[in-house]
Amino acid sequence: MNNNRVKHKILKHLSISYVAMKNDNLANPEYNFGLSYERLQLLIKEEDNEAFNVFQYLNETNEVGVKNIGFDGLYLTSNGYISFAEEKYLKRNQNILLKFLKNVVQILIPILSLIIAITALTIKNSKLEKRIENIEKVVGKQH
Repeated sequence: MNNNRVKHKILKHLSISYVAMKNDNLANPEYNFGLSYERLQLLIKEEDNEAFNVFQYLNETNEVGVKNIGFDGLYLTSNGYISFAEEKYLKRNQNILLKFLKNVVQILIPILSLIIAITALTIKNSKLEKRIENIEKVVGKQH
């Protein structure tokens, strides 16, 4: 689940340079033509191995491209911008959470129903036993 948030965060930071490139607004040299691996890693605050796995995944899905001009880093592709704009990875997180909650509810409802049924039967049984005892006392007094 955390990977989806990290992917969205990477796309968010890269989208700034993507929009700047599309608008020919090259005033911010830090974001021009993508970001270096080191800068992205600082922004997303992930360990080397975890960050590399996410970078690699985004590259394989053609949402980012690898840049080796001036510095080694990543830039956002049009697919990546669409994924960011549609909040693809945030929606994946929501779906994971909803599926988890659905499974928990599907397990808890039958268990709670069983507990309620057992409790109701136990209460009813104890009331019946008391009535039987009262009837036996009345019958015992008559003999």
